[in-house]
Amino acid sequence: VNTPSDTYQLTELFFTDKDHGFIGGTKNGKQVLLKTVNNGDLWTEVTPDTTTSNPIISVSFIDSLNGYATDGNNLYKTLNGGTGWSSKIFPSSYIIKDMSFINMGLGYFCGSSSSETKILLMKTYDGGQTLWNQYSFSDSSSSLNSFEKIDMVDWKTGFTSLRNTNKLYYTTDGLYTYKTIVVPQIQTILDFDFTSINTGHVLSTMGELFATVDGGQNWTLEYSTGWNFYGGGVLFNSFAFSS
Repeated sequence: VNTPSDTYQLTELFFTDKDHGFIGGTKNGKQVLLKTVNNGDLWTEVTPDTTTSNPIISVSFIDSLNGYATDGNNLYKTLNGGTGWSSKIFPSSYIIKDMSFINMGLGYFCGSSSSETKILLMKTYDGGQTLWNQYSFSDSSSSLNSFEKIDMVDWKTGFTSLRNTNKLYYTTDGLYTYKTIVVPQIQTILDFDFTSINTGHVLSTMGELFATVDGGQNWTLEYSTGWNFYGGGVLFNSFAFSS
């Protein structure tokens, strides 16, 4: 909650179960990562690097103690719930937007290349020490030149979204091939979260939350901001389902 002395801009939410979760972004223009162990009733700060202005843009934990956070330039790793962190700098040729880890070794990243107009999906087998380009294609449009979000259900099944579109791409072979899912009710996907290949939610940039139980063939509106003459209701930046 913002106070007279602290202003938060929080855009990334991740829960391992209903009680343990993390939320990241900035606090007073500096990086911040907060942790809860009681379903959000109380939050404590576990920021990897309080000296940088780079916000936490992605969090992926295996359980309440072991996981990763990133600001897009650095990959931070903890084995004790954020009490201590180690870090690794990503190659300068990569622009990292999101990540999803299956275990502490196997993880997936999405983003783009800074040296070429290439959209990238990457995989690591060693906890981010080495990144392997798993899938890429070129797009000359500056508005479509990045995968923005990635969510892996297991080592071979996952979803990613392309910037400024209403399209999801899903894989069932670990990022080698993809099929497309369109969410026709919205214009642009802001965030999404799948708990299985069939069950997932999508958040639009207009603040609408849609759900599917059949792998994206059909979508049901679960929440809307209630836009009216005075503007919108509550606009979400991120959301997370643990089940």
